[in-house]
Amino acid sequence: MPELERRYAVLDTETGEVINTIGEGDSVYRKESRDAIAGKIINFNKGESFVKTYDDGMKKIRNKLTNSEFSFVCHLLPQIEFNTNILRNDNGNIMQLSDMEVVTNMCYESNRVLTNKLVKLGIIGKWRVGSADKKDLEFECFVVNPYIFHKGTMIYEGLLELFGKTGWNTED
Repeated sequence: MPELERRYAVLDTETGEVINTIGEGDSVYRKESRDAIAGKIINFNKGESFVKTYDDGMKKIRNKLTNSEFSFVCHLLPQIEFNTNILRNDNGNIMQLSDMEVVTNMCYESNRVLTNKLVKLGIIGKWRVGSADKKDLEFECFVVNPYIFHKGTMIYEGLLELFGKTGWNTED
């Protein structure tokens, strides 16, 4: 038989009647607390694009990368496409290794060496995607590990499979 969740009663102090219950994971906010922050919380940078970073991933990444390698990653982060984590150029095209020169201000060979290292570490992956217009056409693209960085709220399951065994998955 499954264990029942323990619940606590909220009583009306005048009548003694149970008016609600509180269980595990519930929160209680006192009026004084809400009043203290009222008007002090504002919508910050509304409409701005951002990339999520995950604490565990960032703690690991700072121990695995040199400063220049980390800087390279930071240059690529604004290029992450929403909900796919595919690296794209500003014009929307899939970013190729030769395109990285514009973003990173590094030569092709430096981009190649750094990208290969990031692929080996599982920070970036290479993924084959199809064309919506031409069913027989496929592209190889660079994708950023969603267990470390992510833009959006959804992700393709295939990406989780691609990066699931790279050591960055904190769910295992």
